[in-house]
Amino acid sequence: GDTFDNFVTDPGDCTAKIVIASPEWEDACDNNVNDDVTTNNGTNLSGGGNQVMGDFPVGTTIVTFTGTDNSNNTGYCTITVVVHDNEAPTLTDCPQNITVPAIPGLCEGIVQLSLPVAEDNCTVDSITFSITGATVLSGTGFLTVQNFEVGVSTVTYTVFDLEGNSATCSFTVTVTDLLPPVIVCPIIPIIVDNDPGECGAIVEFNVTAIDLCSPVTLVVTPPSGSFFPVGTTTVTAVATDQSGNSSTCSFPVTVNDVEDPVITCPTSPIEVNNDPGECGANVEYLVTVTDNCPSTNVQIDYGG
Repeated sequence: GDTFDNFVTDPGDCTAKIVIASPEWEDACDNNVNDDVTTNNGTNLSGGGNQVMGDFPVGTTIVTFTGTDNSNNTGYCTITVVVHDNEAPTLTDCPQNITVPAIPGLCEGIVQLSLPVAEDNCTVDSITFSITGATVLSGTGFLTVQNFEVGVSTVTYTVFDLEGNSATCSFTVTVTDLLPPVIVCPIIPIIVDNDPGECGAIVEFNVTAIDLCSPVTLVVTPPSGSFFPVGTTTVTAVATDQSGNSSTCSFPVTVNDVEDPVITCPTSPIEVNNDPGECGANVEYLVTVTDNCPSTNVQIDYGG
């Protein structure tokens, strides 16, 4: 018999209302042929005369027409009807985007999720989920309670029917890290002597910072290995994690000037005659002084 493969379900139904033309029977001896119609899957057909109709389910239905004359001789005619479901499922009441704080001391949050509603004009075959982003996970069914890592995760649900039609919905789960990093500065004051010939010193020290959930950006001003002038300089350190939480510590660095000035006096005795009419003379001479720090004061004491 003929096959008709171009039918689709009626909107919102898992069946298609189809009208089929009845065969025309011919009998050499009897013009009165009784017509009967049956289906292989129990689909009820109604009508008469030159057509029958019915609600055909998704899949294949074989319609068999049987003609019987008054002598109980029979003839058969079959038609194959194929109905396709091209209507996608629906997925409603998908959760809204969610933001929760991380559990103190952990880098994750526990989220209780509401359940979407999956429906289909025929049958929902399967439901899957996938989580991407900060948390990566996949599986079947809807999530109820789930742990999510700090950051933004996207949850996508997909529902399939038996024909492979699908529908999706997505939402995000954001877990925020509220705890600042732990920063450690030197606890013992740093006191050093000046470098030889310098009015200061290159000073090295160690500042550390850690965070439970993310890498830390550490900014130290001035940084270790810098040249510190004589005197006391305050060093400030700031540690910031990827969630924007920050911690600060500071400490003093003191550089002492322990280098004596270098003074140069004339190396030869100075001998001059008295000024005319004076019992003495104005004498000029040169005394020089250098120091690693430029602000050295020189005081000359005259001997008696």
